[in-house]
Amino acid sequence: MVGGLALVVVVFLGWQLQQTRSDLEQAQDTARSLKQSLADGNADRAGRQAGALEASASSAHDRMTQPQWRALGAVPFLGDTVDALRKVSEAADVVATRAVPPLVEIAQDFSAKAFTPSEGKVDVDAIAGLAPQVASASQGLDAAEKLLDSAAEGSLLSAVRGPVDDARSTVRSAATTASRASVASRVLPDMLQGEKKYLLVFQNNAEIRATGGLPGAWAVLDVKDGAVELGEQGSAAGLGDLARAADKLTPEELKVFDDQPATDFRDVNIIPDWPRAAELAAAIMKQEKDLDLDGVLALDPVTLGYLLKGSGGVTLAKGVPLTSENATQLLLNKVYLTFRSNEKQDAFFADAARRVFEKLISTGNGTDNVVRGLVRAGREHRVLVWSRDQQVAEALQGTAVAGELSGGRTGRTPVGVYFNDATGAKMQYYFGARSRVTGRCVDGKGNLRLTVTLKSRAPQDSSFLPESIQGPGFGADPGTMLVNTYLYGPAGGSVTNVEIDGEPTTAFPGTHQDRPLQTVTVQLDPGSTVVVTATVKVPKPADGEVELSQTPTIEQRNASSTAPAPCA
Repeated sequence: MVGGLALVVVVFLGWQLQQTRSDLEQAQDTARSLKQSLADGNADRAGRQAGALEASASSAHDRMTQPQWRALGAVPFLGDTVDALRKVSEAADVVATRAVPPLVEIAQDFSAKAFTPSEGKVDVDAIAGLAPQVASASQGLDAAEKLLDSAAEGSLLSAVRGPVDDARSTVRSAATTASRASVASRVLPDMLQGEKKYLLVFQNNAEIRATGGLPGAWAVLDVKDGAVELGEQGSAAGLGDLARAADKLTPEELKVFDDQPATDFRDVNIIPDWPRAAELAAAIMKQEKDLDLDGVLALDPVTLGYLLKGSGGVTLAKGVPLTSENATQLLLNKVYLTFRSNEKQDAFFADAARRVFEKLISTGNGTDNVVRGLVRAGREHRVLVWSRDQQVAEALQGTAVAGELSGGRTGRTPVGVYFNDATGAKMQYYFGARSRVTGRCVDGKGNLRLTVTLKSRAPQDSSFLPESIQGPGFGADPGTMLVNTYLYGPAGGSVTNVEIDGEPTTAFPGTHQDRPLQTVTVQLDPGSTVVVTATVKVPKPADGEVELSQTPTIEQRNASSTAPAPCA
């Protein structure tokens, strides 16, 4: 009799587990459809899907809060599974009741078109009107993400491991997207209202700099109540080797980077901190051009390729097509093979910038894909924004577009890998790099193994490349790259045991913004691969997820990543 009753209980609980899993899977499927409806601005369809999502989430949540599940949470082999399911069902309920309703409320206005210029003007009021609801949704998703982060990750039953992992991934992605939208809806109105003047810098990844690439071409953006016009354009070549520094560098900056960031516009961003690099760029523009700037923005040719995928290509002078498929090759390599003089190269870059700007600012076609491309570029740290407005600057803190050396989200342990070309060449069109960290915990302190793999795809015989690609070399053979590589640890930690291909090498220690670093110059011969390793010691407590930042290259991927905390 007792055995039969126990069997009934087990079957009943198993059935309830299966029902909960089914509800959560249904909720996730509905959430995917709802996401598309919100992107389409279809309020009616989004409303119906929101109702279905709330029903599935509520069913799972109600079931997992029943007394028998609280009791089963104490059972050793079931505890982790019950905890995870309870947290997932609660998170789903939070998403359905707190995050989704405000988005459905503004669904008709929340499509990507709200953030996109039309006939040269952005509807500032429309964006500002979205801010409260977007912020509310972002807060709901943040709460759900915290619930999922606190869920048990131990011995989960195989039947629920998949839904739990999927829920974490989905909510984390949605929370990140909502956070970005919330920041954009708050800062864009401030940046676009009234009369403003911004400097737009085009980072040339072919001559790599710590934040992305040489700031070779620039343009002034004149803003008036949402209307954006492209003003004066120029080349950084005329802003190099200045007679006097445009700003005073700190002793740390002088020791690590010398005085170039304040005396040469082309080197402002050898400092791997965009707010500081942008300040220096603005100071040089004030000194040399008498420009009073409200902010400095940056993007690279890879970003232009992402944007052109949405807007469609443009035709440059002499009928040259510029498309999403050829933007990187054309702007970072072919231009130097085609035009040998700096003047013709500068004219080509200026023409490309103007035509792409006119295309993006005037068309409403492909809006969703344009915004999607901009978001992707921001996630890959290819779009950078600095504002002189303190309120805007504070809102941008911790976002990918801020480009801060201090790292992104609080609570994480920052580690950085940054590159600067040392040959004055455009050889980094053939350059690739991947960084990773692995860790272990010793006596409560984290030791990280930092591995950086640098690769050259340059032709074995690079002597045929024009001087504008080979550069002066500064002692390097044609086609050989010299890359200054900066390895940053977290404040209070250290970076030691730097090796190249397993052998100790000469590295130069330093400190920048209270963070320890080692600088090593890596020689990359054509077709070669070099591996740099170092030990990064993390101060106690070392329980924050490791955030690894790396200079973006021409490779179309996010070079930065996260890794588990060594002492979690």
